[in-house]
Amino acid sequence: MEKAITPQQVIDALLVAANEHGMELTEEMLRSRSRMYHIAVTRQLAMFIMYRHLNHFLSQIGRYVGRDHSTIIYGVGVIESRIEVDAAVANLYKRACDLLDIDTKDIRMAKHRVRMLVKKKQKKDTGYYRPKNWTAEEKAKIAEVKRNGGFSPFSI
Repeated sequence: MEKAITPQQVIDALLVAANEHGMELTEEMLRSRSRMYHIAVTRQLAMFIMYRHLNHFLSQIGRYVGRDHSTIIYGVGVIESRIEVDAAVANLYKRACDLLDIDTKDIRMAKHRVRMLVKKKQKKDTGYYRPKNWTAEEKAKIAEVKRNGGFSPFSI
């Protein structure tokens, strides 16, 4: 069982790891509205670690980093995909986890969990989740609605 880690410890570990990689970051920068790549990725890594390893709710993480729960979902998804292809992000994640004494053997994360959150959000926003295979009749109806200038999930 993993030891209890606070969100502040996650932020501190990421700042140390980022500064070791040559990024001069402060806690204020991570909480800022900045979209600079190195700041945004580090912030998203903080969200990811809090979500994946601390098992906090999205709203709790959002309050801590000053973002909306949907931004947390997006950030977790970005890091989940980027961690597998970007060595710099993977190294930053591994170093932060080493500082926090978190096991990183399973670097392929629970993509299914993020996909389910996205599906729930899409269903909540639109009232339905778009199936992968539309029938010919549904495709025709959608095309007709688009031609007529508007698309609504209730027009299908």
